[in-house]
Parts: sequence; C-alpha cells; structure tokens
Amino acid sequence: VNITERQALEFNFQATNIFNHAQYVPGYISDVAPIGYTSGEVTNLLRPTAATFNNPQAVFSNHPRNVVLVLKYIF
Repeated sequence: VNITERQALEFNFQATNIFNHAQYVPGYISDVAPIGYTSGEVTNLLRPTAATFNNPQAVFSNHPRNVVLVLKYIF
C-alpha cells in the first residue's frame, strides 16, 4: 500500500509446514548445518542397544507449523 510517493507499507504472510505432516529429518528446516551432518543422537536411532532405537520422535524434530507475519514500512 503506497502512503505517499516515497513511503509504503508492505504486509507479508509466510507459513511453513501448513499441513503439519511429520518431517523427521536431522536439525531444523532453516538450519545451516552442512549436508550429511549427523549428531550422536541420530546414529543412536540405528543402534539396538540405545534408548532411542527405532523411535524417530525422540531423535528428530517434527517441524511443527510456523506462521510469520511481517509489516514493513518502506521510506
């Protein structure tokens, strides 16, 4: 929305994982960790003697819904 010739308001709506499907991947979607990075917790998922064996909910974040509302004033 233009207020004057030099001023404007901008509204932005961003939603991630809006349908809330579980995404069991290491780290967070917005994380900048290198590809292939796995911590000790991730490898414990595959060890039968570990407490978190075959329990992805205990190891990975399921990336819940995120909503961002932005109001930007441009001058």
